[in-house]
Amino acid sequence: MVHIDRLDAITEADHPLFELPPPPVSDVFRRISEQVAGMIGNGDCLQIGIGGIPNMVLALIRDRRHLGVHTEMLTDGIVELYRAGAIDGSRKAVMPDKIVCTFAVGQRRLYDFVDDNPLVAFYGADFTNAPYVTGKTTMSSASTVRSRSI
Repeated sequence: MVHIDRLDAITEADHPLFELPPPPVSDVFRRISEQVAGMIGNGDCLQIGIGGIPNMVLALIRDRRHLGVHTEMLTDGIVELYRAGAIDGSRKAVMPDKIVCTFAVGQRRLYDFVDDNPLVAFYGADFTNAPYVTGKTTMSSASTVRSRSI
């Protein structure tokens, strides 16, 4: 949240938000994604990239539980993982119970999910990508939590 007093200017717009359609998935992407998905366990904390492989990996790990998210980019696949019950952030050491990101790019369902959602916390890349902070996301007193970049 940024208080309006901290802003110098506001521009209103009434055009639709940019939507990024999902990329096509190839057999090669599928095989790579299956290998990566096999390395992700319950309670891991995810950093998500862009493209066919990250999207496919997210689709393949819907059976995991207690995943956390601390990422620069928030994508449609995160919404689907959350709705499948895979994400709760309960084992994160940094901002537990929050999906932490810098920006969101995807389709309308992603934008609707982040709109006024107290579960999602937007921070600058100086926080989301800081090695010290991301390293701490892997520590938890509840269990061994690993950070996975996809």
